[in-house]
Amino acid sequence: MPERYLYPRTVRLLRKSDFDQVFSKGKKVWGPHFIGYLAEAGGTETRLGLVVSRKVGNAVTRNRMKRLIREFFRHHQMCFPAGTELIVVARVSSSSLTGSQCIGELQRMFGPWLHNA
Repeated sequence: MPERYLYPRTVRLLRKSDFDQVFSKGKKVWGPHFIGYLAEAGGTETRLGLVVSRKVGNAVTRNRMKRLIREFFRHHQMCFPAGTELIVVARVSSSSLTGSQCIGELQRMFGPWLHNA
């Protein structure tokens, strides 16, 4: 598998302080099923954080949503400017989306920041 399609620990937002910084200083974008936050961190890696609450559904549904969002990120992480940190918050209504609908909505939401997509 090509290196650029991996999802290593270095491209994940893991600490509460990282999430708080993006929530407070980031730009907020809305979609019908997701809310996105983007912030410039100045690093070399584009990083992703996920928020999928129990309101979205049971564990199977939540994990499916996380897989779909990660799949979008894996294929588009090189299209974001270097050092961008983004958080995707799944709304309750996102549980009814198919895979292609999920990817399409995320592309529409983050389209202005995607380069070479």
